[in-house]
Amino acid sequence: MTEKPVYPQLRGRAGLIEYSKAGRTTKVDWEMLVGERPLILFSRSIQQWSDGAPVSEEERAAIINDIRDDLRSKLGEVEVDDPRYQ
Repeated sequence: MTEKPVYPQLRGRAGLIEYSKAGRTTKVDWEMLVGERPLILFSRSIQQWSDGAPVSEEERAAIINDIRDDLRSKLGEVEVDDPRYQ
């Protein structure tokens, strides 16, 4: 079972999402946009877990998909800075 990401209140134009899974956390940079897609996730910010282990490409893709799935019902479609994750 995937734990739900923990979101800060949106207070401004940029921030961090703290994502938790299997007892580990990582942070994801985001920025608010104007237009059809209200938020962009910066995939390059997903580098390592809280235990110091690097985030693999497969884990990065899963993190992005989990966050997008969770935010889709709240904000609509979410943009990602890297076309590999579109």
